[in-house]
Amino acid sequence: MNKKKLGLILGVVLLVVLVLAFVLVYRANRPAYSGDDGSTGTTTGGAQSTDPSNPIGDKTVTVKIVYDDVSKTVEINTDADYLKGALEEKNLIVGSGEGEMFFITAVDGRIADSGKQEWWCITKGGEVWMTGCAATEIADGETYELTLKTGW
Repeated sequence: MNKKKLGLILGVVLLVVLVLAFVLVYRANRPAYSGDDGSTGTTTGGAQSTDPSNPIGDKTVTVKIVYDDVSKTVEINTDADYLKGALEEKNLIVGSGEGEMFFITAVDGRIADSGKQEWWCITKGGEVWMTGCAATEIADGETYELTLKTGW
């Protein structure tokens, strides 16, 4: 093999190693959303007890869910710092996007149909919340509503 080809191959290998190192360092140090451990799309912050008389978590958040003919209230005991983490601990939401760009696409198993212009609205005390669940910090005793809306 001539020196030019060998130099090119070594350069490409070095570039791949540097990119891989960069990705690993970034993943280990990126900001944590929703009380997560830095992994994408999953939340591990805040363990839940299986004994309802002994909940684990330093705060309790109430979430009212309204869609179709369903209206239910879920109480969440959590250590999560953000609403997304608390909702994921109870497997209440599914969505797309990462970090603050996370968009709720389903709540309580009910998928919003974009063809019908359906979307999930977050409110607090009846007031439309202007940040997404991944950017909404929670505190003990707060109540949020997740309501399926139609029309953009």
